[in-house]
Amino acid sequence: PDGDKQNNLAEFVAGTNPTNQTSRLSFVIEPLSGNTFKLHVNPAVTNRTYAVWSSDNVESNFTARTLTVQTNGAERIFTDTPGTQARRFYRLQITQP
Repeated sequence: PDGDKQNNLAEFVAGTNPTNQTSRLSFVIEPLSGNTFKLHVNPAVTNRTYAVWSSDNVESNFTARTLTVQTNGAERIFTDTPGTQARRFYRLQITQP
């Protein structure tokens, strides 16, 4: 382990280097105007599939979201417009083909 608080399995799934402390997955939620959010995943590895799940209540079931996706180099940007919800909770699922 490289000390970045990600276990080696999580780094393998994310496609980051478990021996390099600066190589780690970033999942950042950027609030925009009009109750819209951009979710930034970096790095997004080409041989992985990324799915965003959400819930309006952290204690309820999360459901997969169908979102607009942009690719910007090694970053994937998902855009979500949840409507009138005061808050939304997100999870990122990464799978390998």
